Amino acid sequence: MVIFYNRHNKTEAIDNELLNYVTRVYFRFFLYVLPIFGVILALLHYYYTLNLAEIAFLVASTSLPAFYRFFTTYYQALGKWAKYNLLNVLYNLLKGLVLLFGGGMLIMVLNFEASYNLYLLLFILYAFVLLFVGVVASYKLIGTKYTRDFESLGFYKIVWPLGLSNVIIAFAMRADNILIEYTLGLKAVAVYSAANSLALVFPLVTGSIMRVFMKEVSKNSDYYLGKILDFQKRYFFPLILFVVLTVYLSPFIIDILYGGKYDASVQVFQILIIAYIGGIFFTPIESYFYNEDSKLILYVKAIQLVTFILFSIILMKFFSLYGIAFAVLITRIGAWFYFSYLARKRWYATKNQE
Repeated sequence: MVIFYNRHNKTEAIDNELLNYVTRVYFRFFLYVLPIFGVILALLHYYYTLNLAEIAFLVASTSLPAFYRFFTTYYQALGKWAKYNLLNVLYNLLKGLVLLFGGGMLIMVLNFEASYNLYLLLFILYAFVLLFVGVVASYKLIGTKYTRDFESLGFYKIVWPLGLSNVIIAFAMRADNILIEYTLGLKAVAVYSAANSLALVFPLVTGSIMRVFMKEVSKNSDYYLGKILDFQKRYFFPLILFVVLTVYLSPFIIDILYGGKYDASVQVFQILIIAYIGGIFFTPIESYFYNEDSKLILYVKAIQLVTFILFSIILMKFFSLYGIAFAVLITRIGAWFYFSYLARKRWYATKNQE
């Protein structure tokens, strides 16, 4: 939505018809997915014999937050960052309020028994509260009526490569734990997860950078490519200093947060942190290609996943748990240099044409 809307809306006024077109496509896609979702639920029930609360939990925890996330994207596309950030904060704040405060009230005041099923029911309640807040916050923008023909503007050419890219990214984010458990065992998963969970604080920053740049690049890609390259020059040495400082302080951070039993996480964290902080430097260039060449993003993410799995299997034989952290770093550095090379090539070609 962000790329499509900003590429075709060149005015400051909100183009509701353009937003409505994307909304209609989204709802239509959701209807197409329902039968597949039903088959997945049936298979899960067959293998795990799910009870009614578990089935309702799976339905509510996937579909309702998905609608909420879609509603927040309106404000990303429009560049209304205050409301966008507020809705993103509420996504987790409401979870805490419903699960902790709501659960506490039910257990202590109404004498409910703390149980697995109570947690499921509270999460279902949270999902409905989330949907209600999303609808209230965005009801003026939600619509499916439009009179203009948008089919020729190439929305699906943007959606499919980026959609498949996100599927690959989602799988890659879980492949590391699967490989570690299969190769090194559950204890190694715990050590890696402790380091990775802490290091994932920095992708929150890169995600924010991506969202802002993606919106701006969609309007004038060549102008913002120059801005992105200037951004890199300005923040190169501060980020290097920040990486060194974080690596130096990592033993103290791990000890404070996890205690001595996770000392083995320190070296893993130090390797991962280079990859994740480096993302702050290179993410703006990646956001440029999300807008300009979504198929390229798909190809690179697919190659990254394959090379990550291969490097992980090979390096874990020699470096044990550190091998998978090195695999993360190597595959990310490879993609960064490739995107940087292409970005500078395009920038110099644009300047020469001028």
